Amino acid sequence: MTFVTISRSGVARGFNSVFHASHFVRTGSPFRASYPNVIPAASRMMSSTEQPTLSEAVMSDFDDIDVLADEYRRFRGDKNAQARWANQLTWTVARHGVGSELVIYPLLEKHFHETGSKLANEGRAGNQSVKERLYALESLQPGTLKYNREFEGMMNTMESVTDRETEDDLPMLEDALGTEGSQEAAARYNLTKQLAPTRPHPSNPSQPLLDSVVSLLEMPLDKLKDQFTKFPTQQILEESKNHIG
Repeated sequence: MTFVTISRSGVARGFNSVFHASHFVRTGSPFRASYPNVIPAASRMMSSTEQPTLSEAVMSDFDDIDVLADEYRRFRGDKNAQARWANQLTWTVARHGVGSELVIYPLLEKHFHETGSKLANEGRAGNQSVKERLYALESLQPGTLKYNREFEGMMNTMESVTDRETEDDLPMLEDALGTEGSQEAAARYNLTKQLAPTRPHPSNPSQPLLDSVVSLLEMPLDKLKDQFTKFPTQQILEESKNHIG
């Protein structure tokens, strides 16, 4: 099923779900067939043979984050639904952060030297703030006034990260990498997310080598926790489809 909406970049994009047996699943998600959960998979509308560039891969994540945050707000008053959307948002933001630290920032340092190091360090600082805010949210109950206040603070911090990557980091990298190099970087970025922890770990190192080692150690524990965490159900997705469509 595909539902068309407009991305933050103004490009038409799909809001997709893949039906399997009696429930929906998403490729690369932490769910197993015994868990009848729905995971929204927003992606840019492109041909099946077209490889995404790094900008397209990252912007797809940013669009997902916007959709999930909007759904959390839309279900105000329904704490169960809000918990599911909040958990899915955490899952998406955490994986993006690791992808940035292991792919985007090292590329900036490689291609732009001193300027790239400055941008990379700014990005790491922004990601650290997001991780700390996400980690703080884990001890709060979604749907409460305190959670909502902290949630909006986290989203404001995340918006500063997405704006900087969209306006500065990604345009510079697209020029430096070229189309083929950008597509290769996108493949690494997407692969990294599959191996990334799905929860915030603010104490983790942000340098690529150390981060990758620690991430591989924490990822299995995070995915085990995911099996016992509430995520958006099919009913909630159907309601969101009607809202978006």
